[in-house]
Formats: sequence, structure tokens, C-alpha cells
Amino acid sequence: MIENIFIWQSLIGSAIGAMSPFLLWWVTDSIRKSKNYYDNLYYLERLIVDQANNVLEAESTIRVFSEVKIKLLIQNIKENNQNSYSGDAEFFPLFSMVSLPDSILNVSTKSGYIDNKIGKLFQLSRDMPHIINDLRKQFSYTIEGNREMVILGKNSPRVQKDQYTKNLENYQLMLEEQLEKSFPVFLKVLFQTREALNNLRKIGLQRWRIKFDPRFQFFISNEKYLNAQEMTFERIDRFFEKSVISQLDKIKSKKKLK
Repeated sequence: MIENIFIWQSLIGSAIGAMSPFLLWWVTDSIRKSKNYYDNLYYLERLIVDQANNVLEAESTIRVFSEVKIKLLIQNIKENNQNSYSGDAEFFPLFSMVSLPDSILNVSTKSGYIDNKIGKLFQLSRDMPHIINDLRKQFSYTIEGNREMVILGKNSPRVQKDQYTKNLENYQLMLEEQLEKSFPVFLKVLFQTREALNNLRKIGLQRWRIKFDPRFQFFISNEKYLNAQEMTFERIDRFFEKSVISQLDKIKSKKKLK
């Protein structure tokens, strides 16, 4: 009996000894992967914060250009001598919009919702520089068109100034449209993504899945499960909506995200 116990102890000891290196490797690898995962989440959040500050700065610059510079330009044109042509001009502000790096698409958060938002952000960040360049070109065309009218002198000073003023006012409306549409959409997605990332980092992946992913929740019927699966992204949007709106309202006065 005692001999059998010794044999079993020897076998168990040998098994544990053989498994120890594997267990040590598994634990070490799990810790490494977990650290890399949360480091990547922090990396994504910092990229999004930088992008949001970039967008806020561009929005503020364009708003000042529209509400101050162009407004003053139009006022000067109207105040010019009626018998004189107006060659008054202004310059579109110099600033750059940097798109999110391609590497952002290679980072998986293991959340379909956040990965989907990051994909949208990447595309929006690619579109925004084109929008800015188009605004810059349109303003340049407006100024150059007026310069040609003055040089050719085919119209009277009054007609020239009226046309120039109308063109500038139309351009100003176009700026306001972008300020009311393109920028708010971009900023909202940025803040939704940042809020979700911040929440994921705080509660961890498993709690996130239990909280938001229908695959990790219980449903009394397959129909209810499929309905929940279909509404997942919308439900998460609603969950963060109050916080996102609150942050957007606060940032309007501060114009800087930390």
C-alpha cells in the first residue's frame, strides 16, 4: 500500500515537473498579451485625443475666418468709394489636417463596436483634409475671379462690388454648412470612440462583453437574441450618448481635449 502511494507521488511529481515549464510559459505569455492589449487601447485613445484636438483647432480657425475675416472683408468692400473697384482680399488660414495612421486599422480591440467606430474615424480623417483643401481652393477661386473682373473692367464698380460681395457671402454660407455638418459628425464619432475605449480599459474585456455583447448574455428565445444582436451598436451608442453630449458641450468652451 505504502509502495503504491510512493509510486503515485512519484508519477504526480514527474507530471508536475514536466508541466511546470509549460505553465510558466503560459502564465508569462498571458500576462504579456494582456499588457500588449491594454497598451494598444491606450495607444488608440491617445491617437483619438490628438485627432480630436486637431479637428477642434481646425474648426475654431475656420469659424474665426468666416465670422471675423470674411465679415470684415465684406464690410470693407461695401464701404469702398462707389466709383472705385474693390480689390480687397484675404487669405485662407494656413493649417494642416493630419489623417489617422494606417496602423490604427491593424489594432484589434476585440470589440466589434469599437473596431467599427475606428474604421469610420479612419475614413473621416481621410476625408477631412480633402474638405479643407476644397474650401481653400474655392476661396482662392473667389479672390482670383474678382481680380480678373477688376483687371478686365467690363462691369461698373458698383456691379463688380455687388458681385464680389455676393460671391463672398455664398462662400461664407458654404463654410457655415461645413461647420454645422462635417465637423460635428467627425467630433461626435471621435468622442463616442474615446468614451467606449475609456470604458473598456476601466472595466476590462470580459465585463465589457457581458455588459454589451449578446453572445455573452442569456435570452429566452433565439428571436430575442437575434434582435439584440442587430441592435448592439445602437444600444451602445445610447448608453454613451449622455456622456458624449456632455463632453461635446464642455469642449465647445474649452476647445481642448486632454
